[in-house]
Amino acid sequence: MFLFFQSPMTKTKKLIGDEGIIFRNMFATSPLCCPSRSSILTGNYVHNHGAVNNSVDGNCSSPIWQKQSETRAFITYLKKQKYTTFFAGKYLNQYGKLETGGPEHIPPGWDWWNQ
Repeated sequence: MFLFFQSPMTKTKKLIGDEGIIFRNMFATSPLCCPSRSSILTGNYVHNHGAVNNSVDGNCSSPIWQKQSETRAFITYLKKQKYTTFFAGKYLNQYGKLETGGPEHIPPGWDWWNQ
């Protein structure tokens, strides 16, 4: 039996990769969504930002995370340098729940927020 394997995302590769760069390896600080996104937002490893799993109890968008790490996310530094900022897409897993401030909570530093 012959198995044919086609490279995924061929259109994306043609439109972006062939015109720029292709990353052949990818590394993440954590295999879990919220801790990894928290690392991207803060530039810190999990043991420094404290989001250890995808639950509020695990510090995913918890009031403690919002008060400590969220106020020091990279976007707050860009905002201080007068950048206009925009966010669209998934933020953190527990974002928008009543116990984390509901969808009314917009993290500091964002001019345009589309969650």
